[in-house]
Amino acid sequence: MFPALAVCCAIDRLSARLWQLVITFAPRLDTIVYDDAGEETSIEAVLGGMSSGPAQGALRAQIDADETLRLLADLVRIPSPTGGEAAIAGFLEGYLREAGFADVRRDAHHNVLLTLAGGKPGRATLFLTHLDSGGVGSMAEPYEPRLVPGEPFGKSGTVVRGLGACAPKSAVAAMVAAARALAALGLPKRGTILVAAVTKDMQANHAGPRELFESFAPAADRVIAGEPSGNRIVIGARGINQLRVRLTGTPTHWGRPTEGSNPLFALGDVLNRIDRMPLPTDAALGSATIAPFEVTSDAAPPRTPEHVELRVDRRTLPGEDTKDVLRSVSELVDDAVAPRSGIRGSVELVRAMHSWRTDPTAPLVRDIQAAVTSALGAPLETTYITFASNAGYAIAERGLPGVAIGPGNIGDIGPTEHVETADVLEAARIYAAIMEAA
Repeated sequence: MFPALAVCCAIDRLSARLWQLVITFAPRLDTIVYDDAGEETSIEAVLGGMSSGPAQGALRAQIDADETLRLLADLVRIPSPTGGEAAIAGFLEGYLREAGFADVRRDAHHNVLLTLAGGKPGRATLFLTHLDSGGVGSMAEPYEPRLVPGEPFGKSGTVVRGLGACAPKSAVAAMVAAARALAALGLPKRGTILVAAVTKDMQANHAGPRELFESFAPAADRVIAGEPSGNRIVIGARGINQLRVRLTGTPTHWGRPTEGSNPLFALGDVLNRIDRMPLPTDAALGSATIAPFEVTSDAAPPRTPEHVELRVDRRTLPGEDTKDVLRSVSELVDDAVAPRSGIRGSVELVRAMHSWRTDPTAPLVRDIQAAVTSALGAPLETTYITFASNAGYAIAERGLPGVAIGPGNIGDIGPTEHVETADVLEAARIYAAIMEAA
């Protein structure tokens, strides 16, 4: 890869085109595949040895396993940090157009929306995922995808390793593969299939889907988010409330501490109360949590600070309201500072993602189970996730029925991020079955 492209990634459409050129001429995934003995082989040889089970319907047969994994590898090659998704959005837009899709749009925020409309009226189903992935951290060669044996990761078969391979790029590749299979058969005949890849998921404030709806106003009737769930149907998730606690006192010289009011002492009281704060629990999702994670102050030697700020992450359960969370932490801070003369405290919400729950007998869940059982021979398991999902935006703010389904597992994200190839291809078949029946 050419080093100059790291600079070009900051340029919107030019950078997207440059990434398309790089991927065109870069070594494809089949040149960096290794078999169980560590010897180079081809992607076709690996896939040829994978059992896909009995074919059930033309749509399932249309899933191109080779192309799906190639697309996943191409997506991994493109850095896509939160706020820096222009290049990957441009690449995806171009890929979809070159695949023959006519209705592909990208807004000023780099959210990408594919629309497949049938000839007859029907429901509109939104398949929602995102483009940004976590930070590099200590990961080696994060943007060099590798298809390798899964045994070192505790997996059978093969895995794709690389930053974003599990989340979110496996879901992007699987959703696109399903849409391609659908279109190849001239489907849908009725209703509309929407596939959206949004930005800014890691900001933890639903900015991406909110901007998508503001830009395109997709007339969705229900939503299926792509989250790493081992291809189980997610029927509930925790939410996120990130808060800023601000404590204000009167600065003074270090040598004359009694002449001022040091907010750091009040901070200690606040932290002790947070540590003992009672939190609600949920039979499926466990306990809500609260975690202080950052402290800053404006101290300038040799004076004590006037302002101290504490950042707190509060994971919420279905049924909890952000206003109630904010009120409870505000009351805690007020109680902590009350005995300390000259100290004031305040709490503000920095960002939030909604917690949510869907009834396992809801029509959307029943429809998914019927479609998957018909196409693949068995229903899916249901589960809950303890991390937040953009499905929460569609459910809480748009009033849409929603669930999440996706390949991979949240525990496989980190310095050795990877996703099982069988999981990715199974997700594509699941998405295709839902699209066909939608």
